[in-house]
Amino acid sequence: MDKQKALIMAKAITEAHDARDSPQSVLRAGLLVVKQQFRVVDRFDIIPKGGGHYRVMMIASEHEVDDDYTPGREELNARRRRVDKVELANELTVRGFRNAGEFVERMGNLRNRLKNLNIKGMSLDDINVGLRGSSVTGNSTKGGVFRMGVDSDRPSDLDFFFSSQKLEDLARRKGLRFKDGRMSPESLRVLDEQLYNTLKQFGDATRSQTGRSSSAYLLSRDLIEHLEPREFILN
Repeated sequence: MDKQKALIMAKAITEAHDARDSPQSVLRAGLLVVKQQFRVVDRFDIIPKGGGHYRVMMIASEHEVDDDYTPGREELNARRRRVDKVELANELTVRGFRNAGEFVERMGNLRNRLKNLNIKGMSLDDINVGLRGSSVTGNSTKGGVFRMGVDSDRPSDLDFFFSSQKLEDLARRKGLRFKDGRMSPESLRVLDEQLYNTLKQFGDATRSQTGRSSSAYLLSRDLIEHLEPREFILN
């Protein structure tokens, strides 16, 4: 019953903000009232659809609040500012970030989250983190270029990765196998639930911050050694 009441309230708030072309930050503040009033609500996700349109989801069990939220020109312009190339040191370039500071912050955030873990009594003090894919190369392995997400196209994902010889060795001892040189958060869940939750929380936070679906995979050291320098950024 509380879920239904929360959903009705969330829909009313969202529709009111949609009519005013409120930016995401204002909508989130409005929806926070629902979360505070109904303990059954875990969070609200605002998921980009492309062209300045979003789906608004209430997460208790998953309920769609709005399948076509349009926060207006201000939000669209903010996304446009994100899609330009960001020039880093050493002539490196990334796409999909507001500026070099945001890129560095996201990389540091992932590293710190992982370093703070204790997995089977083992600290991950040998963690390296990085970014690969079309955000780095400008071209997708599935065809096409990095998608900006400002017209009708779906914005390209951000493909973070991390490496740790300690974690790699533990995974192999537990019988886990790399697929194409990587392990997804779902695969690593078998190894450690806390690790899975940390990676999921990082992906959710990055998606909320950048407006792009984001994930972080464990890459094998062997794969990293055989990547071309232009294919990834390692930090």
